[in-house]
Amino acid sequence: MIRLVWSAHIPPQAKIDGTVHFGHNGLGVIIHPLCEIGPRCMVGPHVVLGGRAPVVGAPILDDDVIVHAGSKLIGKIRIGTGSVIGANAVVTFDVPPKSLVVGVPAKIVRSNIDIDSYR
Repeated sequence: MIRLVWSAHIPPQAKIDGTVHFGHNGLGVIIHPLCEIGPRCMVGPHVVLGGRAPVVGAPILDDDVIVHAGSKLIGKIRIGTGSVIGANAVVTFDVPPKSLVVGVPAKIVRSNIDIDSYR
Protein backbone atom coordinates (compact mmCIF):
# COMPACT_ATOMS: atom_id res chain seq x y z
CA MET A 1 0.00 0.00 0.00
CA ILE A 2 2.83 2.41 0.92
CA ARG A 3 4.53 1.70 -2.41
CA LEU A 4 1.40 2.47 -4.41
CA VAL A 5 0.12 5.54 -2.57
CA TRP A 6 3.37 7.34 -1.64
CA SER A 7 5.87 5.75 -4.08
CA ALA A 8 7.96 4.79 -1.08
CA HIS A 9 9.83 1.65 -0.04
CA ILE A 10 10.10 1.32 3.74
CA PRO A 11 10.79 -2.35 4.55
CA PRO A 12 9.71 -3.87 7.87
CA GLN A 13 13.27 -5.12 8.48
CA ALA A 14 14.61 -1.56 8.86
CA LYS A 15 14.97 -0.47 12.49
CA ILE A 16 13.03 2.80 12.69
CA ASP A 17 12.25 4.40 16.05
CA GLY A 18 8.59 5.24 16.64
CA THR A 19 9.39 8.94 17.06
CA VAL A 20 10.83 9.35 13.55
CA HIS A 21 8.96 11.89 11.40
CA PHE A 22 8.68 11.39 7.64
CA GLY A 23 7.91 14.68 5.89
CA HIS A 24 4.96 14.57 3.46
CA ASN A 25 4.11 11.05 4.67
CA GLY A 26 7.38 9.62 3.37
CA LEU A 27 6.68 10.53 -0.26
CA GLY A 28 9.29 8.86 -2.48
CA VAL A 29 11.47 7.67 0.44
CA ILE A 30 13.59 4.57 -0.24
CA ILE A 31 15.10 2.78 2.76
CA HIS A 32 17.47 -0.20 2.75
CA PRO A 33 16.34 -3.12 4.94
CA LEU A 34 19.53 -2.87 7.05
CA CYS A 35 19.05 0.84 7.76
CA GLU A 36 18.64 2.09 11.36
CA ILE A 37 16.99 5.41 12.22
CA GLY A 38 17.21 6.67 15.80
CA PRO A 39 14.80 8.65 17.96
CA ARG A 40 13.50 12.08 16.94
CA CYS A 41 14.98 12.00 13.43
CA MET A 42 13.29 13.85 10.57
CA VAL A 43 13.42 12.45 7.03
CA GLY A 44 12.26 14.59 4.11
CA PRO A 45 10.57 13.46 0.90
CA HIS A 46 12.52 11.68 -1.86
CA VAL A 47 15.35 10.67 0.49
CA VAL A 48 17.34 7.50 -0.27
CA LEU A 49 19.04 5.59 2.55
CA GLY A 50 20.69 2.89 0.50
CA GLY A 51 23.42 0.29 0.31
CA ARG A 52 26.64 0.34 -1.66
CA ALA A 53 27.45 -3.08 -3.14
CA PRO A 54 29.58 -5.09 -2.67
CA VAL A 55 29.85 -3.81 0.94
CA VAL A 56 27.04 -5.13 3.13
CA GLY A 57 25.34 -2.50 5.27
CA ALA A 58 23.28 0.65 5.16
CA PRO A 59 23.17 4.09 6.80
CA ILE A 60 22.66 4.44 10.53
CA LEU A 61 21.14 7.69 11.74
CA ASP A 62 21.81 8.44 15.40
CA ASP A 63 19.37 10.51 17.51
CA ASP A 64 18.02 13.90 16.36
CA VAL A 65 19.29 13.77 12.76
CA ILE A 66 17.56 15.85 10.07
CA VAL A 67 17.80 14.64 6.46
CA HIS A 68 16.35 17.18 4.04
CA ALA A 69 14.50 16.48 0.78
CA GLY A 70 16.23 14.64 -2.03
CA SER A 71 19.32 13.62 -0.04
CA LYS A 72 21.08 10.37 -0.80
CA LEU A 73 22.94 8.59 2.02
CA ILE A 74 24.76 5.66 0.48
CA GLY A 75 26.63 2.77 2.05
CA LYS A 76 27.54 1.56 5.50
CA ILE A 77 27.84 5.00 7.10
CA ARG A 78 26.86 6.59 10.43
CA ILE A 79 25.34 10.04 10.77
CA GLY A 80 26.16 11.43 14.23
CA THR A 81 23.67 12.75 16.77
CA GLY A 82 22.27 16.20 16.05
CA SER A 83 23.57 16.42 12.47
CA VAL A 84 21.78 18.00 9.50
CA ILE A 85 22.01 16.77 5.91
CA GLY A 86 21.13 19.51 3.41
CA ALA A 87 18.71 19.08 0.52
CA ASN A 88 19.97 16.94 -2.37
CA ALA A 89 23.30 16.15 -0.64
CA VAL A 90 25.04 12.90 -1.59
CA VAL A 91 26.73 11.48 1.52
CA THR A 92 29.10 8.49 1.33
CA PHE A 93 31.12 8.96 4.54
CA ASP A 94 30.61 8.97 8.32
CA VAL A 95 29.40 12.31 9.66
CA PRO A 96 30.50 13.41 13.15
CA PRO A 97 27.86 14.56 15.66
CA LYS A 98 26.47 18.11 15.37
CA SER A 99 27.62 18.64 11.77
CA LEU A 100 25.99 20.40 8.82
CA VAL A 101 26.62 18.54 5.56
CA VAL A 102 25.71 19.88 2.09
CA GLY A 103 26.58 19.42 -1.58
CA VAL A 104 27.34 16.89 -4.28
CA PRO A 105 29.61 15.32 -3.27
CA ALA A 106 28.75 16.21 0.32
CA LYS A 107 31.09 18.24 2.52
CA ILE A 108 30.95 19.18 6.17
CA VAL A 109 30.47 22.95 6.15
CA ARG A 110 29.79 23.58 9.84
CA SER A 111 30.55 21.80 13.12
CA ASN A 112 29.10 22.10 16.64
CA ILE A 113 25.71 23.18 15.32
CA ASP A 114 22.63 23.56 17.52
CA ILE A 115 20.06 21.15 16.08
CA ASP A 116 17.17 23.20 17.48
CA SER A 117 17.96 26.09 15.14
CA TYR A 118 17.39 23.74 12.15
CA ARG A 119 14.02 22.28 13.19
